[in-house]
Amino acid sequence: VSATRDDYHGKYDSPEKVERVRNFRGLRGVRIFDASDPMNISLLSEWACDQGDPSRAVQTGGGTHRNYYSGGRYAYLDSAPDDSFVHLENEFRLHSNCIQTVDLSDPAKPKFVSNWWLPGQRASEQQAYQRWRYAGDRTSWTGLHGPMYVPVKVEDGGRYGYSSYGHFGVFIHDVSDPAKPLLVGKFDPAPQPGGIAFHTVDVTRLDRGIILASPETLNPDCNETWQDTYVLDVSDVTQPSAVSRLPIPAPPEEAPYTTFCNKRGRFGTHNPMHAKAPGKAHPDLTFYACFNAGVQMFDISRPDRVVNGGWFIPPQAGELDDFGSFNRDADNVFLWSGTAD
Repeated sequence: VSATRDDYHGKYDSPEKVERVRNFRGLRGVRIFDASDPMNISLLSEWACDQGDPSRAVQTGGGTHRNYYSGGRYAYLDSAPDDSFVHLENEFRLHSNCIQTVDLSDPAKPKFVSNWWLPGQRASEQQAYQRWRYAGDRTSWTGLHGPMYVPVKVEDGGRYGYSSYGHFGVFIHDVSDPAKPLLVGKFDPAPQPGGIAFHTVDVTRLDRGIILASPETLNPDCNETWQDTYVLDVSDVTQPSAVSRLPIPAPPEEAPYTTFCNKRGRFGTHNPMHAKAPGKAHPDLTFYACFNAGVQMFDISRPDRVVNGGWFIPPQAGELDDFGSFNRDADNVFLWSGTAD
């Protein structure tokens, strides 16, 4: 549940909107559908992240934002399970999300498996919170901006989950016991406050021993710290390390601006193609939706020397007299690999 972004300093300037979040009426969780017949999709069940009756009018916590489920037994939710998860510094949201695992072996009757969070995320963990380098800055994204990706299902022998934990970096968990996820590796370059330093991980090239970790810009006109997109070597999951950073896209020569910072809206990588897209990810090319820079292609055949190899920049969205209307532009990119009939 997010309801405070429309103010300059969000929840800090408008505490009355915090109550609007707490009193939100509706499901704070997920719905599970049977999509075996795409022409007749049917609801199987609902799951409230606070583990209560999903039919309640008012539930607790922040619900869920980004989730991962690729079939099989377990779903991994990006969730604030109850109202104790309040130590999100950023002004846009009230709750700090964690990793919730749900058992969908019977999708009509989902079952709770575990919550994993970083000590300090909950209101009762004040001492751990005060030890955070970002405690009290009212800017940093101090929680999961998931989901956690588990590219090989646990029941198929999969062992590791990869997640983007905001300003805390990239986390790697051993999830072989889903009831007790174990943090085994972390990449934390101690980013400066600004945006969401680690927003998404791309795990589609684990056969090369690498993942990509991208941020999200939150403010327009480059009015915040620039956060890089990293290529990480995860061949040793206990010691993920940076191989390189993606180059910053530059406008084409014919553009009437010399930097995307001077083109209205947000600028920076946001989402790569989704890990569950049809086909197999190209081993050497990756694509990112980059807000006002459109879709940008990167050649990662040399992970230590990434090249910005192409782009598609659609017409600028929005109206000049509507400040928020140009803020998302190219938000997601979907790649389809195959042959049309």
